[in-house]
Amino acid sequence: MFECFSSIKIKMFKQLNSLDFTVNRFFMKLFRTTDMRTIATLQDMFSFALPSVRIAWRTEKFITELTGHALS
Repeated sequence: MFECFSSIKIKMFKQLNSLDFTVNRFFMKLFRTTDMRTIATLQDMFSFALPSVRIAWRTEKFITELTGHALS
């Protein structure tokens, strides 16, 4: 039973990494650089969160509203 949950988590992790990669590539092409430190700085300056971070925030918010307390 628990093996099923671990495979779902692995698939979700791969999908989130794929979304993050796509966003990072977009920033690389937009600003014509391949330096990931520069990309991270630009994303921070524009207050742009990667999809994996946004989904984690939304999941935490959903769980908090559903149960009445945070996961941590």
